[in-house]
Amino acid sequence: MKTKAPQYICQNCSKKVFKWVGRCSECHSWNSFENLESYEQNLHSNSDLEKNLAKQIHDISHEQTARISTGICEFDRVLGGGIVPGSLVLVGGDPGVGKSTLLTIVFRELEKMKNMGPLLYVSGEESVSQVAARFNRLAPNGENFWVLHENELERIFSQVDRLSPKVVVIDSIQTTITKTCMGGAGSASQVKEVTHELMNKMKSKGITCFVIGHVTKDGQIAGPKLLEHMVDTVVYFEGEGLGEHRILRAVKNRYGNAREVGLFVMNEKGLSGVSNPIECFAGIHEAPMEGRSLTTIVEGSRVLLIEVQGLVLENKFSQGRRVSQGVEATRLSLLLAVMEKQMGIPFSMSDVFLNIVGGLKVDDRSADLAIMAALWSSLNQLKIDCKTAFIGEMGLNGEVRAGKQIEHRLREAQRAGLSTIFVAASVAKKFKLKTTVNLIGIESIPDLKENLFNR
Repeated sequence: MKTKAPQYICQNCSKKVFKWVGRCSECHSWNSFENLESYEQNLHSNSDLEKNLAKQIHDISHEQTARISTGICEFDRVLGGGIVPGSLVLVGGDPGVGKSTLLTIVFRELEKMKNMGPLLYVSGEESVSQVAARFNRLAPNGENFWVLHENELERIFSQVDRLSPKVVVIDSIQTTITKTCMGGAGSASQVKEVTHELMNKMKSKGITCFVIGHVTKDGQIAGPKLLEHMVDTVVYFEGEGLGEHRILRAVKNRYGNAREVGLFVMNEKGLSGVSNPIECFAGIHEAPMEGRSLTTIVEGSRVLLIEVQGLVLENKFSQGRRVSQGVEATRLSLLLAVMEKQMGIPFSMSDVFLNIVGGLKVDDRSADLAIMAALWSSLNQLKIDCKTAFIGEMGLNGEVRAGKQIEHRLREAQRAGLSTIFVAASVAKKFKLKTTVNLIGIESIPDLKENLFNR
């Protein structure tokens, strides 16, 4: 079979020839001939570029993003006020934490709305009977629920075209494949291509798509990091070690606060939002206790009251142990070094144990003062009043600094029923007349011992 002979065209006079020549016989220009196929492709791309010109910001019309409330306040809070039509939301979390349960509850609440239309749940791991059993238990009245067991993206799209759903769940992205890409399910190339095709399809049809993603052993969503860059919103559902409580945490959100959190509790109805988050992870005890202190941490726009437990024991071996749960070990070592330097406490011959009650992981530096108070209390076997809290960040020289959003913390602490709060001296001076809570200001860590146990 003969192949088609290539043609060349002069870029000046458009004369066509079947063999490249250095000089055009028509316009007499030199080196003006180019392959005809390449010339037409460049011409087409240039015309597209001319259509997509940069515009001045004042000439661009924009409308506020319309949202659909799911009826779940904690879920809407994390998404920035509700789901956005045409958005792609990536939901990650440990196995068994409740990702599928959460989205089933979302479907249940969406189905109550008028004119919502079909809601499609695509599972590549569970059979339709397994998914149906969960829906019948958590959302038994779902007349608009559709379930599909499928791994191939092209067949999923055919069902999307047939049903025209308002919301789609893909469970999970690592089990979905497309014919247009080589590699097995879960490979980097497949995850990237499937996400790209999902994004184009759902945005073109205005369909909200929730994509469930597996996580690795270090807690990151499996697959290329590009996956998180492509989607509109990335949320993590956390719950290991939290007992019945669950935390939905946003780490990326193009339509809202990227650090917002939602609090849930697992019960017989599936998942329910927490009504009083300030006391979710710490209760107000009636009797004073040694080695225990309270503090507040900021999660998104939320203030949580947490309980810090410290235990200091005499070491019977050559070197003291350091065990920390909920706080980075390096942070504990730093605070111990400050206490040893500024308070003269030899921790090298002591075993130190630190625990954040409730299984929370705390990276808020304003908990430093509470950690030191709990350790000092345990070391000296002195009890701390059950309604006393500590808010302050510790410097290397032992100075106490104000935490972020301190006014919000004080307001929530007062609402929780606390009576005394140890804070930085500057904070006590500024807010002493603005709150009914007794604020005790301290300049440095040695002042803590003097003000806490000698009152």
